[in-house]
Amino acid sequence: MHQILSEYDINLVIMDINLPGKNGLLLARELREQANVALMFLTGRDNEVDKSSPRNRRRRLHHQAV
Repeated sequence: MHQILSEYDINLVIMDINLPGKNGLLLARELREQANVALMFLTGRDNEVDKSSPRNRRRRLHHQAV
C-alpha cells in the first residue's frame, strides 16, 4: 500500500473495514498519517450498534447507505 501511494497520485482509497488479517480502521489510521488521501469505507455490516457506537463517533465516521 505504501509503495502504491508513493508511486501514484491517489486522491481516494475505497476499502472494507473487515479486511482479512488487518483491521481496516487501523489501516485507515496509517494511511492518514502517511498520506493526504480521502477514505471511503464499504462494508457488509449493517448493525445499528456499529453505526452508533461512541468509538465510531469519535473517529468521525459518517454512515450513509448507498
